[in-house]
Amino acid sequence: MVLDGGLLCYACLARSDRYLHGANIIIPDVLRHFDLPQVAAVVANRPLALLSPVDEMKQTVELHAARQAFEWTRAAYAAAGAESEFVILGPNEKVDSAGQYLSLLSPSSGSE
Repeated sequence: MVLDGGLLCYACLARSDRYLHGANIIIPDVLRHFDLPQVAAVVANRPLALLSPVDEMKQTVELHAARQAFEWTRAAYAAAGAESEFVILGPNEKVDSAGQYLSLLSPSSGSE
């Protein structure tokens, strides 16, 4: 599974007084129960790649910030013995999006 340019977390919307995401992605009271890193952890037995996650203003988040936000997910993958199946990648200027998808989804990369 590859998610390209997806929202980093609902918490970043809640912390901001402005955002560019449409109201259609907002789930009332979601943060009382979970956030997107916890949702991603649910698939810890399957390959998951996050490409260029974005913040509330649809700006690409720096990799260290994305990895910090998804530490919960990384830990869930590690507990499932599938740590190598979860990756977070930033934009790759040398390879177009289609090339990145194909490399992530090819059997030789360890993904399905």
